Amino acid sequence: MSQANMQVCSICGVKIQKLIGQDMVFFSTGAKSTREVLYQRVCQHVKDRPGCINKEGRAS
Repeated sequence: MSQANMQVCSICGVKIQKLIGQDMVFFSTGAKSTREVLYQRVCQHVKDRPGCINKEGRAS
């Protein structure tokens, strides 16, 4: 896993690797996933807390 294109969320601690096409999300446990799944599992519950790095996975 290359650290060059990696972001770590200060809110939930997941790692997001920037890739061409679709970014990859690495949870502390379980399979890697997408920003959309991250939003469904975590971000929607903490959306009022500043610092979330998953702005691209949010539903309109």
